[in-house]
Amino acid sequence: MFNLLFKPFNQRRQETPWNRNTTSPLGRSVQGRILRGWALAMQGEAAAGVALLRQGLASHDVGPAVLRPHWLALLAEAYGRAGQPKAGLQVLAEAVTLMATTELW
Repeated sequence: MFNLLFKPFNQRRQETPWNRNTTSPLGRSVQGRILRGWALAMQGEAAAGVALLRQGLASHDVGPAVLRPHWLALLAEAYGRAGQPKAGLQVLAEAVTLMATTELW
């Protein structure tokens, strides 16, 4: 009965771009690595944080492409904490380019 009430929502959900690149359990661990790297950078361990962020972003299973600009923004912030503003600005430029070419932005 529940499915009958919410069938239109379920159909819309299946058609959204968010579901095109579903995240596997491995992808979730990669996203966790990215978030852990950002957290380390915010806590003063910027070099270790940047390394984890870059490692996570290099993975092919990082999740939906529409989230990549967000992950890049976290990397840019970590670069700022590491005293590397030029590297952070380059990463932000990449994020802006992705937003201009990604369907949902």
